[in-house]
Amino acid sequence: MLDFILEILRQSWNILLDSAVYLLFGFFVAGLIHAYFPRDKIARFFGGRNLRSVVNAGLLGVPLPLCSCSVVPTAISLRKSGASRGSTMAFLISTPETGIDSIGISFALLDPLMTIFRPIAALITAVTAGLGANFLDRNNTAKVSSDEILPTADEERAKDHCGCSDDDCTASLTQNNSHSHRIRQAIKFSFGELLDDLAVWFIIGLGLAALIAVLIPEDFFAGSLGRGIWPMLVMLALGIPLYTCASASTPIAAALILKGLSPGAALVFLLAGPATNIGSLVMLSRYFERRFMALYLATIAVVSLALGALLNLIYSAFHLDVRAALGSGSEFIPFWLEIGAALVLSLFLMRSLIKTRTFPRLWRLLNAKTAAWFSAMFR
Repeated sequence: MLDFILEILRQSWNILLDSAVYLLFGFFVAGLIHAYFPRDKIARFFGGRNLRSVVNAGLLGVPLPLCSCSVVPTAISLRKSGASRGSTMAFLISTPETGIDSIGISFALLDPLMTIFRPIAALITAVTAGLGANFLDRNNTAKVSSDEILPTADEERAKDHCGCSDDDCTASLTQNNSHSHRIRQAIKFSFGELLDDLAVWFIIGLGLAALIAVLIPEDFFAGSLGRGIWPMLVMLALGIPLYTCASASTPIAAALILKGLSPGAALVFLLAGPATNIGSLVMLSRYFERRFMALYLATIAVVSLALGALLNLIYSAFHLDVRAALGSGSEFIPFWLEIGAALVLSLFLMRSLIKTRTFPRLWRLLNAKTAAWFSAMFR
């Protein structure tokens, strides 16, 4: 048992070593985006029911570091400002599916092709859904009212359940526009609000990736078990209801690929998991009619499956071995820098767990479970 726990910790540390530098850099760039492009000033790019506004919304969502829950209040403000349903839906999909932080960790843990293909796939999915929403909304000329987009008390509770903090969901930049102030604002957001929201999910993703590495045999998904449509359908079924942010899902996908899962199936999980979860779907159901919600889910499902199949074809056509290049991004980083970044990120993660009171709750739960286990053993 002790050997098993030590192996889990060793695998977790190795993943953290490979990804820490890129994650810290990604978080900092995410803070710069937050500081220089505050959310209350981006709505102007999303007006109109046309291709340009949908593409603008999708492109803007790609680098933004928002999860599938915290993106909803931002999308609500866009809708309130007059953005079309298509633009809003494109933003809702591209933003959680990728971000500057997840692009960094993708470069560290995945191969260059998947790192490039992932944000492109997110943009394609977002634009497809946005155009579909505008087509469904083509005969609607009514203006958006404030009452239509104001969140209810139930939705506020759902937002809290998703793990989106009030500071993160409603934060806006102050009137001080100096560069030094913006840098401080960026650091405060990156390693404060953003890391607080993602810390527990990243640790869960890290733990799951380590468990997969230890428990699942090598080449477990080899052959038909890891190729074709069925693994992609399984990843889709797992990804849609679960909450996983783009950064936390990356080490899980990397671990599954190492066990033989096709890159296309892993891509399906990377697209469907961050873009959907029960909490955000409940919130969205108030602002979109059933046909729009059906379009939202159907587009994510169909396009992610199609893009997953396309990615498999690319690897096959060029005779590429995804596992051979997996984690190649970490080779560019000196070992001493990896160690330093891993220690710094560990401290930040621990701080966020304590600040959000996640650590005390987990500690009480572990104590209760341990006491119950010893009681059962020696009864």
